[in-house]
Amino acid sequence: MLQENTLRILVPAWRIQNVRDFSFDAVTAYLEVNTSDDGRPMLGVYEVYDVAPGDLSLPYRLKESAP
Repeated sequence: MLQENTLRILVPAWRIQNVRDFSFDAVTAYLEVNTSDDGRPMLGVYEVYDVAPGDLSLPYRLKESAP
């Protein structure tokens, strides 16, 4: 969810093994699901549009807030 300059992403805690101290990056990309060609990955990244900080340096940190 995008509100002004804040992007809120909900990820179930179990999905990240309840780890609450980590860095992350923001990337927009074109991904394609393949279900018919065994020579290609099932989920492939075919084009990267943008990397938020520009260099995949993992500059963002988790900031917890009330739901």
